[in-house]
Amino acid sequence: MVKTGKTVQELVALAEESESNGGIVEALGYWRDVLDQDRDPILLCRFGRLATKAGWDEVAREAFSEALRLDPKLAYANQCMALWYDDHGEPEKAIYYFDRSLDEGESAPTYTLMGAVQLQIGRVEEARESFSKALSVDPRYEEAYYNLGGTLVHENPTEAIELLSKAVELDPQFALAHCELGWVLRRLERYPEAELHLRQAVELDDSDGLAHVYLGNLLWTLSDLDAAEKEFKKAVEVSPNESLPHWCLAHFYENQGRPREAEFYYEAAFGLDPDNPVANLRFGVFLKALGDYAKARVHLERAMTSDKTCKDAHTVLDEIE
Repeated sequence: MVKTGKTVQELVALAEESESNGGIVEALGYWRDVLDQDRDPILLCRFGRLATKAGWDEVAREAFSEALRLDPKLAYANQCMALWYDDHGEPEKAIYYFDRSLDEGESAPTYTLMGAVQLQIGRVEEARESFSKALSVDPRYEEAYYNLGGTLVHENPTEAIELLSKAVELDPQFALAHCELGWVLRRLERYPEAELHLRQAVELDDSDGLAHVYLGNLLWTLSDLDAAEKEFKKAVEVSPNESLPHWCLAHFYENQGRPREAEFYYEAAFGLDPDNPVANLRFGVFLKALGDYAKARVHLERAMTSDKTCKDAHTVLDEIE
């Protein structure tokens, strides 16, 4: 017993209660008292996960490292370390620890998390294999259907629709899956179904800027311009630090013959992400149409620098020259 006079079980209960009430720092204090009594690897991991939430990154890493020293084969500790490395931009190390976790037992969530990391670094086939393995472990794991479907949106939209439909069938409240499904259906010009899912996505999560952008694009296609503008503006409102909603709204205003508003939002998009190739391409094309060739050239060259495959920027530059 430590000076608190409380047992490990009592301290864990207090930590959980504090966390549920938003008292993260207080909860971490209770977890420290827990660990003064018991350096159990799982307890260390639980403390580390909460420390991550509090932004105590090095404290979290040390907790996960100690857990692994105590039990190198503990799947949970390996997964925690994998997530830590993923959060800190080291995907190869994250994959290494996910593999170690899976060596101790297959898990649909772990395969899915590893697949998401593989996808981030362009290892698409490996990611698909990981998502497929997740479904072989748990055929009802909606996250794996969503992620696997997302990898096929452009290559095989019909199969993507099947997988994303399965995700929302298993979890009708899965906002991200509704959003992605709506966008694929829109690409295939299945507009009523697309609108149904995109509206469901924003209803489930009104803070998802991408869902509002997708819905705005669909309504624009359907010539419902007032409603489209409303969705684009909502996307900017809920995602003020994201470039995409700003340049999408700018592109909409450009096409509605509202150049001053378009330029304002293009400038905002550029300010938020100066190296975004699409934002620079769109802005460059817009400036060329205005006759501001010098400034257009700057943005088109930026687009090409950020994305060597951006042929459209090269074409427009040739037209300026």
